Amino acid sequence: MADAASQAQSAVESSGADGAGGSGGAGGSDGSRATSRASKSKAPKKPGVMMQLEDLVIRPPRACYSTSSDLLGGPPAPGVGCALFVLGGRAFCRVDREVPNERGERLHLSYYHPAWFGHKSTQQLPAVIYAHGNSGCRCDANDVAALLLPQNICVVALDFAGSGKSDGEYVTLGAREMADLGIAKEWLMRRGRTSCVGLWGRSMGSVASLLYARRDPSVAGLVLDSVFSRLQDVAMELVRSSAPKMPGALTRSALWFMRRGIRRRAGFDINELDALSAAAEAWIPALFLHGLDDTMIAKHHSEKVHAAYSGDKNLILFEGDHNDMRPQFAKDSASIFWYNTLRPPSRIEGEVEGCAPHAKDLLYYAELMEVMSADERRKRGSSSAAVTEQQVRQAVGSSAEERVAVSMPKLFGMERLARDMRRHADTADDTRNTELAGVDADGFAADNGDADA
Repeated sequence: MADAASQAQSAVESSGADGAGGSGGAGGSDGSRATSRASKSKAPKKPGVMMQLEDLVIRPPRACYSTSSDLLGGPPAPGVGCALFVLGGRAFCRVDREVPNERGERLHLSYYHPAWFGHKSTQQLPAVIYAHGNSGCRCDANDVAALLLPQNICVVALDFAGSGKSDGEYVTLGAREMADLGIAKEWLMRRGRTSCVGLWGRSMGSVASLLYARRDPSVAGLVLDSVFSRLQDVAMELVRSSAPKMPGALTRSALWFMRRGIRRRAGFDINELDALSAAAEAWIPALFLHGLDDTMIAKHHSEKVHAAYSGDKNLILFEGDHNDMRPQFAKDSASIFWYNTLRPPSRIEGEVEGCAPHAKDLLYYAELMEVMSADERRKRGSSSAAVTEQQVRQAVGSSAEERVAVSMPKLFGMERLARDMRRHADTADDTRNTELAGVDADGFAADNGDADA
């Protein structure tokens, strides 16, 4: 308020000075005064105090990042269509997609899964959708993906509308974000490879997750990090922290103007965002996390929501502020929670263990063989004649090394890749050789007793 008064005083003084110069007649010509007025009219208008408070809620700084360097896995691998990376000696993939929400805005999301998942198998895996905070993006899920993927739990990370690379101008602290979560879940379930879905939210994302879980009981579990109880309470705390000496009546008045401005600009009412009411109607298992030193959303918010929650619940408090890295024991607690809640399988069907360094070539080979349907063979033959099924079988051979190193140059003339595959075959360990002994003609582990040996 003091800054606003000083700005107003400065504006009055400057306007008075301009009037004095103009009345003298010798201060400059009419042309110079017109130019001065034109330059002033083009100057950007600095937002007022109330608009700055509103921006803290609905238009915080937008996260900027590169999909090639800031997302787990880096840029997509040539010829594979996804980013490949290694965690704990195993190969994993990241697939980037754009999906429209119900308002026609494009949402950018990333789907992380084991590299061998989905190849010639009907196995289903559980998944967790990560929901970021109001100034976050899908990059915030890197740690979550690194934590859950080794447990065979897939991860979906999305940019909410108004955040990251997604369309939209404003964030709504959960009011519309819960619908975006529904879009991501629907996209995931349409793939037909997901057994169950959990939600992991932080700050705004935790409220969106809780609000969505109330209306969708199929959600398997919740991890709610730094949840707030009511948005109007958070707004009141923001006003009080920015102007601690402001009288209570003025604080309530400022909150009223702030509420009106947010409703006018973003189209939602902050008084209607009530996580406490949603908690009383939610029954799925939930784990609450909150930093003891959180200066943005005090820990009493999580304590209130935890107390009101109707389902199985646990609350973990730890040292740290709102945006600090979470301690390892908090991550371990979340990992155990998801393992007990989602019950992921211990292994991936068809996964070739011990071959993570060769995953890109093996997956490329598998993908090429998989697309060779009857129609595709006529298009991809090495000569003008169509490649028949018998020719494919003859080219592939009987041993794993022959399939990898011989079939591809015969069918596609890919000599360099064949040399790489021969080198990989020579340097692969005994575990990989044992697994590859059961690879079928399509490049995937056969379903027999030897594959489990």
